[in-house]
Amino acid sequence: MARHLRDLDLLLDALTTPSPAEDSPWRVNLPTARRVVGQLRVAVWAEDASCPVDRKTANALPTVEQALASASADVRRTVGPVGFADCLRLFR
Repeated sequence: MARHLRDLDLLLDALTTPSPAEDSPWRVNLPTARRVVGQLRVAVWAEDASCPVDRKTANALPTVEQALASASADVRRTVGPVGFADCLRLFR
């Protein structure tokens, strides 16, 4: 989703900041995490038939996972609690 944590923070702001025209605005405020990489738990949900990952990303992912694991992060491949197609259906 992003190359740096700062970019994810900007993305979260863009997705959750209310429009000025909204009658009942809402906002998500998450605390700023200050953890070293070795304290992170990282879930990798890289494969879902309804949301394929491009080849370049798929090829780069094991390198990222290995780098995180080498820094003592707890990295686990997983699937989402609900398939991506089901997520889209729920969203709609």
